[in-house]
Amino acid sequence: MPDSWLAAAAADIEEMDYDLDLVIEVYDDAEEVAEALCEAVMVSADIALSKRGAFTLAIPGGSVAKALGDLANSGKADIDWEKVYLFFVNERLEGKNYKLAKEVFLDKVGIPESQVFTVSDTDPDTEAAKYEESLLSLPEEEAEADGCILAVNRPDKKSITFSLPLLNAAEQVVVAATGAGKAEMVQTALEDPNVGIELPAGCVRCNEKGTVVWMLDQGSSGKLEPDDDDFSDYTEEDSG
Repeated sequence: MPDSWLAAAAADIEEMDYDLDLVIEVYDDAEEVAEALCEAVMVSADIALSKRGAFTLAIPGGSVAKALGDLANSGKADIDWEKVYLFFVNERLEGKNYKLAKEVFLDKVGIPESQVFTVSDTDPDTEAAKYEESLLSLPEEEAEADGCILAVNRPDKKSITFSLPLLNAAEQVVVAATGAGKAEMVQTALEDPNVGIELPAGCVRCNEKGTVVWMLDQGSSGKLEPDDDDFSDYTEEDSG
């Protein structure tokens, strides 16, 4: 990732007044996180569709995308997919995350192909500009960012990635992480006051109308200190 891009992103962090409005939810395991994630999407979709008649969602790839698989079941009936506009918060040039989403749930829910925005295997600067144009060209009722889902990863240098101000403009951002292998990154993102844009999830602070919810399991939350005064919203979800 170019140093100039990092410098610009860091300036965005300093210039914008973000509210530290975080809710941290800890579930027993990855399966419960997946259930909560799908439920959050369905609730956000219901609110957006009732309010504006359209729902704009941005998702990552990997294990978090796989966790959205139940949208092909309960979500298929509960969401009017013909009014959904889907983006990817990060996407490789070969469209890897798009292909995974198609396999997991997109092909099963009936979302119009023209309302799924991915990238082509060409120059990254060209693709980034085209992706930005796709976002800016949405009609007003679809243009509002209703929900963004993030993974706790360091950005891939060959990915087209949402900027931090764009993420912070969403009405709700959900950061999902499971497994002990993510515990150190989760701890850094949530407890290191010097966390930088190299770990974007740790810099997400929604505007005054938005919320940030972290959905973790026992493994990924293992290094957190819930008694810290800075994290009074930390909650242990009742698995019963």
